[in-house]
Amino acid sequence: FANVAPTGSHPALAPPRLELLSQARQRIQLTGTPVTVSIEVRNAGELPLRGTVRADAPWLKVLTESLAPEKKQQAVRVQIDPTAVAGKAATGVVHLESEKGGNAQVEFEVVRPSLNPMIPAAIGGGLALLLLLVLAGWMLLSGPSVYTIQIDPWAQAVLIENDVAGSGTVVTVEVPNPGESTITVRHPNFKPWVKDVTLEPGGVLPVELVLDSPMSFRPSPDLKLAQLDPEVAVKVMAPFQPGLDRCLRSGVTGDAGARGVVRIHVGPEGRPIGFDAEGSGTSSPTVRKCLERQAPGARIPPLADGAYEHDRYDYVIPAR
Repeated sequence: FANVAPTGSHPALAPPRLELLSQARQRIQLTGTPVTVSIEVRNAGELPLRGTVRADAPWLKVLTESLAPEKKQQAVRVQIDPTAVAGKAATGVVHLESEKGGNAQVEFEVVRPSLNPMIPAAIGGGLALLLLLVLAGWMLLSGPSVYTIQIDPWAQAVLIENDVAGSGTVVTVEVPNPGESTITVRHPNFKPWVKDVTLEPGGVLPVELVLDSPMSFRPSPDLKLAQLDPEVAVKVMAPFQPGLDRCLRSGVTGDAGARGVVRIHVGPEGRPIGFDAEGSGTSSPTVRKCLERQAPGARIPPLADGAYEHDRYDYVIPAR
């Protein structure tokens, strides 16, 4: 995280900070009509948040081209045009770029439902085409059969048998044929999660990962303190701010707000190895336990050999 100091004529107010509330990676099943998606963001600071929204794919149309500076929370709307998607699958990114509050991005993976109708060879071409159109229409009306995997805090990779199905906090997979499969969830800081699960359309599987080892920050004398570029810190850590804020909010009573500092200690290989927190509510056992699970989720670029760093996050939880 970057430690940004207030500027201008508002020394008592926290600077703007763009916070992504929606999932940073989303998988969309295409149908025959455009799909509109809302990306929820909020200003976790106090000064106005100004910024723009753009997309890097021709099938992603930005409906909300700029952020509303005075709003604490808002929805950025984008539309997915299935007619502009070439092939069975594609990936595009929506970039939310603020002037002074950091940036965020949401990656969209769009896929078309697979059609594998078994049509006897004896059926004529015209009748086969009719059956194919009827089957395709039925699939579009009935919707895809998907199974949802929810991971806490997140997964570097989710595998169904030996095939990678996705990553992040939520992964959805198609279920053409319900049955038992081996699901593996991997994260570099957590123990592998492996289980035989019966995949059923509409099913939801919650996965709570277990820490590989307790985080204890004890830098050896030969390690030196490194500095991560502030802009890089904001970009790579932005997806994990909502998880940290959820922990911190659990220590706030009533409608009060909260301020404080969370420092994540990062080792030479970019892996979080500890944290400390001070501020409103951070002494709560519930908050500490939650932070113990969320802090290891951070992904930082590898540091120079023999270096470590503190990623400082000056949090502001607005009053409700």
